[in-house]
Amino acid sequence: MTQLNVWCLSGLGNRMRSLLGAKDLSDRHGWEFSYTWDDRSAGLSAELDELWQNELERTSRATATLWSLPSRAFLSGDQRTWPAGAEGRRRINLKTGDYIVDRDGERLDWGNQLRALRPAASVAQRIEQVGGELGQGEFVGVMIRAHEASHPKTKEFSPVSWYETRMRELLEQRPDLRFYISCDVPEVADALVARFPMAVTQRDKGGYNTTTGTQAAVADIYLLAASGGILRPYWSSFTTMSSELADQALILEDSQSEVALSEQTLVPRAVDPLRPWERPTAR
Repeated sequence: MTQLNVWCLSGLGNRMRSLLGAKDLSDRHGWEFSYTWDDRSAGLSAELDELWQNELERTSRATATLWSLPSRAFLSGDQRTWPAGAEGRRRINLKTGDYIVDRDGERLDWGNQLRALRPAASVAQRIEQVGGELGQGEFVGVMIRAHEASHPKTKEFSPVSWYETRMRELLEQRPDLRFYISCDVPEVADALVARFPMAVTQRDKGGYNTTTGTQAAVADIYLLAASGGILRPYWSSFTTMSSELADQALILEDSQSEVALSEQTLVPRAVDPLRPWERPTAR
């Protein structure tokens, strides 16, 4: 039987997109599946099982390197096309932080795989605690990239001032609206909560890319997904995971979007932030 191993690279969003896309590919073809979680890529220190409960088989970096030799396995780093030469191989070793496609060019349904996972206990505790602080009212997710490591395009087109303007505009339409603020710089989040008393954010998020910091980021994904819509940074894939968790029910607005959040485009919030794909059909 063919064994598919995916060597996950880059940041959390890219890793999960490639991991779960490869898992869906493996399920479609009845292949055995494993993954390599590269702790040397992008400085991400958290292990997968510290973020989500799972029983996936893990392959060490040393073994995946051995499998990558031409005589042992097929290795590909570009999954925008079906990997030529993969047919009939005993092992396929995909080394990528990109999305994965099937033979016909169709992107694999990694959102379905993501919704099947359950957060690790420490992550679930964070989600439930902040979910309780948000209460039962409608809220908008606000995801800000302010860290110096952010992409230059994100820094240019997604300044904090843009979020403040949009939050005030939404409050003019709906004064009772609340906000959940996710930000990779705690001081920025704290300043926004001070300016918008109806806003909530996570505390004690830990350092950037540390285990605690990455667990907090996973909690952010669920809390943003439970909202009625998301104000997000331009040129960032992070909120794509929230969109998939919400089963693509939300509008995600950035400074360059053609469609904006409004009283008319917000959807009802999820009742349970641990299951953000389930929400009322009417207000």
